Amino acid sequence: MDVVGNVCDLPEKLSAFEDYIADRYGSSIDSVVADKLEVEFNLVKDDITNDFIYSKTEKARLVGFSKYCTAEDGVRYKWQIAATINLKGNPIFHQLYMLYDVKDIHDGRRQFSFENTHADYRLLILKDVKGMNSDKVAKYMSQLGVEYSHSDSARNLEVYKHEVDFENNMASRISAWDFSRTITIKYNEKGVVADVAVQWAF
Repeated sequence: MDVVGNVCDLPEKLSAFEDYIADRYGSSIDSVVADKLEVEFNLVKDDITNDFIYSKTEKARLVGFSKYCTAEDGVRYKWQIAATINLKGNPIFHQLYMLYDVKDIHDGRRQFSFENTHADYRLLILKDVKGMNSDKVAKYMSQLGVEYSHSDSARNLEVYKHEVDFENNMASRISAWDFSRTITIKYNEKGVVADVAVQWAF
């Protein structure tokens, strides 16, 4: 990648942030790298917790870092790093994020994805799909990386599923919780979206 002087100079792409961290800090985060990250990023979490993929009995250190940036059009976004490190200081797992404020997603200043904001997903999806027919919904869901599950023609419903990879999701690893969701699309008698429900997939 091109040499970048500051993380806020990066394009608003998670892949660019991943490359930046790998180039500057390496492919894994141990206690030494965590200390280095604290120079450039704000330390927002440093706790002893579980990483259930690593061990169901041995504790781990969870560190979190963040850095706010502002785009040229005034939209604020946050680069975020979460890493688990064993109590000997060795790396276990880390995950990187790029997060927008929900208001900028809702106002249409940035496109919604499950990965780029923490919010009431039902409201954001409903705003995008209300009034769409089934074909347009299918295209929208495909862009979100959501897969079709099944339909219920008697109730005018279609169900999609957003799968979360448990082993590669920090929130799942430290909570032992599957964050996969089902998105139920409810159509009216004219065949256009009237409502949306988002629920845990299990």
